[in-house]
Amino acid sequence: MLKFEYLNENKKRLDHFLDEQIKDVTRSQIQKLIKTSKVWVNEKNEKSSYTLELGDQVEVDLEDHKTQAELYPVDLKLRVLFEDEYLAVIFKPHNLSVHPGNGPEQVTLAHGLLHQFSSLSTGFKPDRPGLVHRLDKDTEGLLVVAKTDEVQEGLKLQFQSRQAGRTYLALAWGDPKNSKGSFETHLSRHPRQRLKRASVDIEKYPKAKKAITHYDVLAHGPVSLWNLKLETGRTHQIRVHLSENLYPIVNDTLYGPQNTSHLKGEMKALTKKLGRICLIAYKLEFVHPKTQKPIKIDLELPPYWKGVLKKLKPQFRFVYDDEFNKLF
Repeated sequence: MLKFEYLNENKKRLDHFLDEQIKDVTRSQIQKLIKTSKVWVNEKNEKSSYTLELGDQVEVDLEDHKTQAELYPVDLKLRVLFEDEYLAVIFKPHNLSVHPGNGPEQVTLAHGLLHQFSSLSTGFKPDRPGLVHRLDKDTEGLLVVAKTDEVQEGLKLQFQSRQAGRTYLALAWGDPKNSKGSFETHLSRHPRQRLKRASVDIEKYPKAKKAITHYDVLAHGPVSLWNLKLETGRTHQIRVHLSENLYPIVNDTLYGPQNTSHLKGEMKALTKKLGRICLIAYKLEFVHPKTQKPIKIDLELPPYWKGVLKKLKPQFRFVYDDEFNKLF
């Protein structure tokens, strides 16, 4: 997503402005983007002839201009936890985008899927072979991959209707009063910081999407351990919900702050040891679109997660031992 602010006091047509700002897209492509509702001015779709005024906010979605022809197989040695002729469940590593975006060209999970599987669905977008849902670049964990368009559509409907289950584990700063609850807000792009999302007033931001996260806190202390189940799956949803409630995820450089001055040296060292955002998608549930059998995948936590949790346990103020011990 590209975002611009119109800073000229002289008025200008929307299409002419975009032609000046986006160098790698032709005028006809700009017209198509506007006609297909891929351009917003102040969060509303406008015509090409719309006249921009000082302070107008313009957003452009260019993702459809990536094609599968730009993708090529890359051996990422992906870990496969389940596979049959119709679908697979894989582990997405940390620091890996799921598909190409608008930034500099880089290897993504989509490149790895082309190498890993001989057959992949192509039903959604050409640069997203096999993909049904996504994880943030910084987040590691389970993803389901479709091998046929029929299966992809069936899985898509389960995620859209909230029948598929996605559960995450997170380490976050702070000691919440409640051990169980839910966050429910509407999320939109942050009004001032383009890379972030934020909870907003739906009346002011009618395009904002409802976001619901259910949680159980498994361990309390200066750092707390959260089990989080998504009812919806919005971009950065868990990260925003925890941060806005003053429990930012450990090592999340985008949604900090990372104020650790009150922590003992040992706890600081342990949380930094993971070397990544402390958020992992570790449970996935859905119904197989072809066999109609329930599929439930529980990821065994990687050794670096287990090591940190074991060393943190004595420093937690309170631990729900039954649930905590299931992680090992």
